Amino acid sequence: MHARDSLDPSRSMWHFIAVQLRRHRETNGMSGQALGDLLDCDRSTVSRYESATLRLKPTHAETVDRLWNTGGMFTNLVGFAGLADEGDWLASLAAFERRASRIRMWEPTVIPGLLQTPDYARAALTAGPANDLSADLERRMARRSAVFDRETPPRVTAFLNWAALAQLIGSREIMRDQIAHLLTLGELPRVSIRVVENQAGAHPGPRRADHRPHGGRPRSRL
Repeated sequence: MHARDSLDPSRSMWHFIAVQLRRHRETNGMSGQALGDLLDCDRSTVSRYESATLRLKPTHAETVDRLWNTGGMFTNLVGFAGLADEGDWLASLAAFERRASRIRMWEPTVIPGLLQTPDYARAALTAGPANDLSADLERRMARRSAVFDRETPPRVTAFLNWAALAQLIGSREIMRDQIAHLLTLGELPRVSIRVVENQAGAHPGPRRADHRPHGGRPRSRL
């Protein structure tokens, strides 16, 4: 069994980074060798990054952020991983979310956890190496409630790639309910959910909320 097959992103931030690195590389149709060439390292280093036997360097995180226009996602993840307790990084993340006055997110492949319905979350967790599906689902829903059920919730800005909506997770009924949930959230006064269309080209993520893609066309808003 490959080391990457034993990764558990629900328990280790570095495992989460490894899974995301491989997912983004494959989504962008890039081989391990090609990524290694761009990072000025060999293919085995990329393989070790993706199996979490080697931690992604901050400089390499910055490079892949620029390469895939993630809005600084990998840089932020690596920085957070250095601060979080290795044993339970989700608990640390949830604590930050409970205190946050603003949350920004950029997700190119799936609906972010804070915006997921229970059925979508269950289907997404089932596809991964979850050790205790019920416990992981409960934790995810608790994170969502801690953010949106507060007396004064934070300002939430989410940018979703169109692929995140087109990717079938679970079933058509689950996706229909998930999109309806996004529409409901988008009506909240402190929530902004925007969809980056396929033809938008390169996108900087949530750091520039006023950014317009090439040609001046605004992004779609849910």
